[in-house]
Amino acid sequence: HSMVGGSNFSVYYYEVEDDAIDARENEDYSGSLDTDYENTTPNSQTLYVLVVNNRTGCSVIVQIELEVFEAPEAHATFLEVCDVNNDGEVTFHLPGAIDAISQEDGVEITFHLTQADAQNNANPLADDINNNILVDGQFVYARVFREGLECISVVAIELIVYPTPDLVQPLEPAYGCDRGDGAYVFDLEEELNLQDAFANINIADFDFAYFVEDEDGERSPD
Repeated sequence: HSMVGGSNFSVYYYEVEDDAIDARENEDYSGSLDTDYENTTPNSQTLYVLVVNNRTGCSVIVQIELEVFEAPEAHATFLEVCDVNNDGEVTFHLPGAIDAISQEDGVEITFHLTQADAQNNANPLADDINNNILVDGQFVYARVFREGLECISVVAIELIVYPTPDLVQPLEPAYGCDRGDGAYVFDLEEELNLQDAFANINIADFDFAYFVEDEDGERSPD
C-alpha cells in the first residue's frame, strides 16, 4: 500500500471489488496488491482502490482504470551520401529516413545524437547535419512518439559515407578509324581499361554508365 497526505491516509489496491470491501470491513489489508503492479488483463484493467483515513477510520472505495498503449512501430534504417570531395565531411538530410522508420499515422519523429538523448527527448537535431558532429560512431537516433502519450520507440539510423572515385581528369580522347562516313563503333568498356584516369581504382568495383551530355549523367538516378 502507499501513504498520501503525509501519514493521514493509507491507500490499498485490489483486483476484485469484494476484496476491497472485505478488507475495509475486517480492517485487514494484508491481501492488497503491491504498488509495483503489472496488469493481468491485456491492454486494459480495472483496479479497486481503498483509501483509509488513519485518524478517523473512515474510508472510500474508488475505481482506477489501467490502460496500456502500444509504442509506435519503428524500424532501424540508414542514409547514404557520396563524399564528392573525399574530405570525410558530408551533410545528411535526416528527414529522408522518415518513411523507412515509420509510416504510422499520427506519429512524430525527432532526431538525436545519442540513444540517451532520444529516450529523454533532449537536444533534438536540425534536419540537416554534418557528419563531423557524430559522437556514436556513424549513428544517430530517431525518437518516434505520439503527442500526449509517454510511449516511445527509439531506433538507430546508420549514416554511411561513400567515397567518390578518385579519377584523373579530363579523360584522354578515344580514337577510331574513319570508315568514310565519319563514324566508328567504340567499345566503351575497353576504352575504360586504356585510361590512365582509372589507374588508382579497381574498375570491377564500380558500375559505369555513358551519356552524351554531362547533364544527362547528373540527372540519372542510376
